[in-house]
Amino acid sequence: MRKILFLLGFVALSIATLGIYSCQKSEDNNKSKIEEGRTISDEYIDLIGEKHNEFLKIILNNNYSATDKFEGLLVQKQMLLEKHLNGVESGSHIKGLFSKNINDGNKGEQYSQTLRDNLSDKSNFIYFQKVLDFLRDESKNKDVDAISDFVEKIKNQMLKEDVNVRDYEAFLVFTSVLKKSSEFWLPKKLGGQGQYAYYKNTLKRIVYMSNSENSNSESAGDDDKWRRCLSDVLEADGMSASIGFIISAGVAAGSGGTLAIPALIGVAIESGATSAWAYYRSSNC
Repeated sequence: MRKILFLLGFVALSIATLGIYSCQKSEDNNKSKIEEGRTISDEYIDLIGEKHNEFLKIILNNNYSATDKFEGLLVQKQMLLEKHLNGVESGSHIKGLFSKNINDGNKGEQYSQTLRDNLSDKSNFIYFQKVLDFLRDESKNKDVDAISDFVEKIKNQMLKEDVNVRDYEAFLVFTSVLKKSSEFWLPKKLGGQGQYAYYKNTLKRIVYMSNSENSNSESAGDDDKWRRCLSDVLEADGMSASIGFIISAGVAAGSGGTLAIPALIGVAIESGATSAWAYYRSSNC
């Protein structure tokens, strides 16, 4: 009897082990399939996030004296596009792609619907939505590390599923901009650069002050509004980056080419401008 029970237990353990192995193998296969199908490297995705912050800062600093912040922003964005894309093959077409989001944002269009409509599989928007819900939840601890850890967790969930490669890459662009933007805006005590406080206190909502090292510049990051401001800004610039990437990748694929550096720079300029506009128009900022 003991031998029979032992044998049954051994068989059950073997089946369970085989099931776990098969599941793990399936997940690994999905991950390998997604990664092998990618058209843009991690290096280039990181570049979008880094350039987003660079262009965002340029726009904010150069737009402080504009009476009409929206018109001033469009001028700054156009100057950046001309500087970085002018003379590049297909540059005029790329610039045309990035002229829409800011204007739509000014009309109150929801980026989430536009992003969902441009995904290859609309059901994959659930992964973006999880991140947005996390950002909007004021009870969550949202320092730079927490945001990075959360989006990494969602990325790993996508890798376990057989998601569309283009949608996965769009999510990577989305999170690259989110992480870099959070570093830009969050208070220094939360791992950020404290730019929300800097532009609120030192520039008084982009009104120039000569003393850029205002002793109160970090205190503005302690009020309640910066959390809601963060949600508003990250939601806009992260999704605009994904939309720009999807459109650019589609154009590149349609012409038989790959996504070139100028298109990635265009995505960064567009999302940086969108971040600035979200900051201007949000009552929470």
